[in-house]
Amino acid sequence: MKPTSLASALLWAGLLPLVGSLPAEDKKPDPFIKKDTLPAAESSQGTAKRMNLLHCCELIEVSLDQYHAWQASHPAADDRTLRGEVQQWIQAKQASVLDTSFVASLPGRRSLVTSVREQIFPTSFDSSGPGNAYPATFETQNVGQKFELDASLNPSGTIDIACAPERVEAGGEFPPVPELEGPVQKGDIRWPVFRSWRPTLSIAMATGECRLLGSAPCPADPARARLFFLRSEAAAPEASAKSSGSSQVRIRFECFDVPQDLLAADLEKETLQSLAGETLRKQALASLTDGTGRLGATLTVQTTSGQRVRLDADEQHRYAKEFTPGKNDEMPSHPQHIMVRTIGFTAEFDPVVDSAGGFADISFSFDQVTRSGDSVHSRRLDNQGRWVPDVTMPIFYVERITSQVTVSPGKPFLVGITTPPGPDGTSAIDRKRLVFLTVDF
Repeated sequence: MKPTSLASALLWAGLLPLVGSLPAEDKKPDPFIKKDTLPAAESSQGTAKRMNLLHCCELIEVSLDQYHAWQASHPAADDRTLRGEVQQWIQAKQASVLDTSFVASLPGRRSLVTSVREQIFPTSFDSSGPGNAYPATFETQNVGQKFELDASLNPSGTIDIACAPERVEAGGEFPPVPELEGPVQKGDIRWPVFRSWRPTLSIAMATGECRLLGSAPCPADPARARLFFLRSEAAAPEASAKSSGSSQVRIRFECFDVPQDLLAADLEKETLQSLAGETLRKQALASLTDGTGRLGATLTVQTTSGQRVRLDADEQHRYAKEFTPGKNDEMPSHPQHIMVRTIGFTAEFDPVVDSAGGFADISFSFDQVTRSGDSVHSRRLDNQGRWVPDVTMPIFYVERITSQVTVSPGKPFLVGITTPPGPDGTSAIDRKRLVFLTVDF
């Protein structure tokens, strides 16, 4: 070996130990070496994919003076303390729960629960014929409650929520209907009055926390105030060993119509996770025995994992959306622009089964549409001199839940709470409809 080559070899032999002792931050990680564990953030995100977010929104009407007095005497109180005080007002009949909406969702997905009456009212009148102006065209206003939100679960465990709860009420007519003696007269033009409450906001809250979304006065009664409360929880689905490993999925929806008091009592003492599991369903089954509750729709359908399935159980109702008047007061109106509305149940599912993990992720939409009579917008004289309905519109009531959840096989899970219609087609604030989802695979 040449001397120069020998010197070079000795130099490199001396430098190699120094290279091996370079600080760790100077070494670039090998992208082809597989990690044994995920970073903390990635692990949290993986956990979030197996978490359900449970949300309960309440609209409560209270005395404005009582609410202001409590705020003045408790300036540092948190929202949960306020909700506890409001519960005492409810028990003392000093406050009332106007609506309670519940929906279960997956992090990062939009969810919606709706309970509304479709109120159809005239927007234009025909004055070309004899007599008074005549209702010709109509529009629809949803009256009731809607709860829509986008929620995400942070690695720290907090829940970020963008939501827009809404309540719309029919506030009579304008000008006010005068007190008339005798039969209803034709051609009396009135315009409906609608009142709405709609806080639109984004908040961050800890799991299980109760927050006041907003408060506003009641236009119909300045001495009263409306409070929107939101309670949210992150809940891991209960693991189950019942999975058969099959890609076939059986899905069942159960609806229970129960008193509002039953739900209020459980909300006061139970977590949302407990209610979504067995607690509330046991109460609903007990209400069937004592006669305070009723069993609603029960829908069952089968499909394959990854395949969308839809189930319809309905009938079609046709009605006119426009009218032209008859030649005189004794001739009936002529219906035009016939519309078709589906009455009944519609359920749509998109399940994805993880047989190894024993869970199923399901995107679903559940609609229940009922018809509660008709509203009269014009009358005519019959051949016996009586005023009879001439132009009428159907009263439709819609309950809808659209969301996504993770469930275990064979375990009923509460996915939503809506408000059913009363006898007159408006929201029955003293009743609630509980919707449970059960999946077998």
